[in-house]
Amino acid sequence: MASPSLAGSWDNVGLLLEPSLPHTVQRMLLTNDLTPAVMKEAVDHGVNMIVSYHPPIFAPLKRVTQSSWKERIVAGCLERRIALYSPHTSWDAAVDGVNDWLIHAFVIMENVECTDVAKLPLLGYGMGRVGQLRSLITMETAVAAIKKHLNLPHVRLAQSAG
Repeated sequence: MASPSLAGSWDNVGLLLEPSLPHTVQRMLLTNDLTPAVMKEAVDHGVNMIVSYHPPIFAPLKRVTQSSWKERIVAGCLERRIALYSPHTSWDAAVDGVNDWLIHAFVIMENVECTDVAKLPLLGYGMGRVGQLRSLITMETAVAAIKKHLNLPHVRLAQSAG
């Protein structure tokens, strides 16, 4: 896990739901987004902890009822003593984290620089990565590299009209 101190100040990372103690984790589910379908999978597999890359609790909750899917997920986790952890931007900023993994879709020179390192005291940490490509590539080649690296059949691309 990456240190929550690496996260953006606006982000909600770390342990978001902590069941009553004592609590041991024997089964963990990893997901990009904690949706109702993923919550059902977690319950079906008897997990004790969910690590959701995107924090399912972002804006403050005024109540935990059954009126919205997010509130139902929070209630379900608490009822079943499932811990909930979100690394989000702390994994983005970490060395060998999400951004280092993503930049390896391309053949780059050795000088990969981090961006947004002003608040981070450790060299090599930052929210983005900037690297010099070994040679120029087309947008189509870049999209193909991303699809291959992420093992995706499609990616969505928005280009400017100009």
